[in-house]
Amino acid sequence: MTVRGHQGILVMMRFLSMKGPFCRNCGTAVVREMSGKTLWQGWWSPVSLVVITPLTLIWNLFIRARINKLPPPVPGQPGPQLDPGIPAAQAPGGLRRAGPRALADLHSDPDRPGLVAVTSWQLLA
Repeated sequence: MTVRGHQGILVMMRFLSMKGPFCRNCGTAVVREMSGKTLWQGWWSPVSLVVITPLTLIWNLFIRARINKLPPPVPGQPGPQLDPGIPAAQAPGGLRRAGPRALADLHSDPDRPGLVAVTSWQLLA
């Protein structure tokens, strides 16, 4: 399985990937890390904003579905096991306030005219 990431850097782009045979915990950790980096750093060039970052995130959703079908790690398995961490939607601050990600969920705050409130879009829940 290959988990992908992307960084848009104004006029350049950087493509990230991590291949490996993953257990469920390690695969979940890698998908969350790569998708988190993509959510934060993937939108900063025009082509990345429109095409590459959304495709990368959709790819990772399909990979995540495959990883969720894997068995849990076996005690005594060789090599270190990664901590899958918490879902991005439950992380304090961090990805909940990522710029382009939050734009998908803008709404007006009725209690404060002229103020726009941003709620989290739970892509990685």
